[in-house]
Amino acid sequence: MRGGLVSQRAPDAYRQFVVNTRDGRDKDAYFVGLGAPGDDLRVRLSRTGGKFAVAVENRTTGATGTLATRHPEFLDGRADLVVGVFACDPRGADHTAVRFRAFTATVWAAPLSAAATRSPNPGESRPPRDGVGCTPPHAPAGRPMTRPTDGLLKYPVYEGWGNHDGPPVGKEKFGFSVQAKIKERTVARKKAGRIGNVSENGLHYSWDWDKVHFVQTNLYPADTQHAKVRYSLPWHDPQGALAFVKDDLKASVGDSGRPVIIVSHCGVDTDWWHPEDWAAFYAAVKPYNVIAYFYGHTGTGPRRYKPEGEDRVLDCVNTGQSEKGSVVAEVTEKRLRLAFHAKKDAKAEQVEWEWKYPLDKPVTAGK
Repeated sequence: MRGGLVSQRAPDAYRQFVVNTRDGRDKDAYFVGLGAPGDDLRVRLSRTGGKFAVAVENRTTGATGTLATRHPEFLDGRADLVVGVFACDPRGADHTAVRFRAFTATVWAAPLSAAATRSPNPGESRPPRDGVGCTPPHAPAGRPMTRPTDGLLKYPVYEGWGNHDGPPVGKEKFGFSVQAKIKERTVARKKAGRIGNVSENGLHYSWDWDKVHFVQTNLYPADTQHAKVRYSLPWHDPQGALAFVKDDLKASVGDSGRPVIIVSHCGVDTDWWHPEDWAAFYAAVKPYNVIAYFYGHTGTGPRRYKPEGEDRVLDCVNTGQSEKGSVVAEVTEKRLRLAFHAKKDAKAEQVEWEWKYPLDKPVTAGK
């Protein structure tokens, strides 16, 4: 759903518009004339009762216009919502500047019910609720979580950066750094007791949910980009992640046999995380009870990995891409079970859901 102002072929001509956009195609477009060069405008895209509208207030002339278009059925029942702003050069050779004085997004969200936070039954098919999160082992099914959080969500979220999230701090081009914000959050979470160890560079971290230990390695668990990979440095610099894994597991897990889950953005199906680095990661975690490696990036489903000559396999769980679905997992010190809640057809207007790639295995203490 897009709305705002668009320039016309005639000089100094603009029209207000709202349009449905699906798979890159615009439908149900509605245009009306409003605005001239130099006008001060306030544009508001709103969603009320599932219906969208665009209002343009011309603060220079005092005129106001509101547009609403046919509601697209594929948005019925959707709880997720992404908002943003963009501007493109107008048609022709005469480019003009659009100045954005401010951008705000306001979300009114109802509290999550117990039904929204319970662990779904993999034999049951229903659309996901607001947000995606992990349920810690101590939260019984059917009860809301009480563990402290960072914001409005009723469960904690532990983010990591991926290959679209910018270069290391200080090398960004546009004044904003995702990694700088992650560093700020690790400091706050460490102080609040929500995470345990933090790497020296402030990026990688670990935490415990009861007897299960989690390690966030961000892009992928290596220290530097492999010498045989020549791909878009510094965006693909793992920045000491493997060294942190080694130090953290030695200090936090040791020979206890506690179950461990490693988390990153990329997995063993990503060509710019080199296979030699896969083997180095495997060697680093082999002495520990790593019950799963969670990653995303490709949305290719689960796989089992072990280097040539090794006996023990590592369950690698691709948690998917959000436009296709997400993995729902339940992990305790005794059991790991998960499944991928996926759209049968990611491009269909009437979305149907199914459970795919179930994994259910006992967890035992030991290596």
